[in-house]
Amino acid sequence: MATFRDVTRMSARGAIRQVLSQGVGSSFRRCRSIAMCVGLLLLGAATLKLHQLLTGPYLFGGGGVDSRGIAIAFTTVEIFLGCMLVTGLCGPQVRWATVALFCCFLGVSLVKALSGAQSCGCFGRIPVSPWWAAIVDMAVLSALVWPDPTAWGQRTHPRRATASRLAAACVLPMIAVVAALGSPPSWSERSDGIKFYRDGRVALLLPEQWVGKHCPLLPHIVGGNEIARGRWEVVLYHHNCRACQELMEQLANRDDGDASVARVAWIELPPYGSLAPPAGHLKCRLPAECEWVVETPARLMLDDAMVTGASLGPITEDAS
Repeated sequence: MATFRDVTRMSARGAIRQVLSQGVGSSFRRCRSIAMCVGLLLLGAATLKLHQLLTGPYLFGGGGVDSRGIAIAFTTVEIFLGCMLVTGLCGPQVRWATVALFCCFLGVSLVKALSGAQSCGCFGRIPVSPWWAAIVDMAVLSALVWPDPTAWGQRTHPRRATASRLAAACVLPMIAVVAALGSPPSWSERSDGIKFYRDGRVALLLPEQWVGKHCPLLPHIVGGNEIARGRWEVVLYHHNCRACQELMEQLANRDDGDASVARVAWIELPPYGSLAPPAGHLKCRLPAECEWVVETPARLMLDDAMVTGASLGPITEDAS
């Protein structure tokens, strides 16, 4: 016959087990919610990247190179990990793989933010400031690292359900890769260094291919007829590009009275803003009917409409 002490001891053990089970269940639900949110974020970003891959050039992080290979690799990994997280296959290995992926995203966002890029390129054609992207990346990393590690993968699914979810997580990235590789964006017109996509609504500019040739951009510049004659330094810029603003300050202090110095023309890319070039510099625009894709600031040296030099991105003091 059990004594009162034995009954009390068994009751205490049962209460402890119940508290522990409640704590474990709460940790699991919290980790499951985090996995679901992160998985949906990855799938959303991958969908937007895939849309851009199928409809036009992909410039990784706003760079001047059509980086389809990099974009396809990131999209594949995002879809795979996103499917794993959303379907519940979020064990420790998936968790740390996701942490590594977002560490890469954070590094790219910080590099782009410090270089003055307008968009991180994380969400396809949707422009997102690299600083906001870095904040999101750090928030996701904190959510992935902070919870109890033992709560990830502590509950398993039946073998058949696990196999079907794993198959879905593997098949979807394969479909995305085949679609991106099998349906490269076609251009409706191609001139020397300019590719027009989507019936002329998107134009990829490749200024470094223009060196030694007649500048193919001149017929598209609004208000830039005089650029075709004489020596010019042409700068393509966005009004909200920090590197463009810094370059504008540098060129404003240059002595343009010297005959040996080329005149400066600023070509604004849409969407337009209120940033005004220095006095004495020519301001022109590219038409807003087309999306002009190029890394800014882009500098061209022209001599009677012939391109003698070209450079992309932020300019160091040595290069200036």
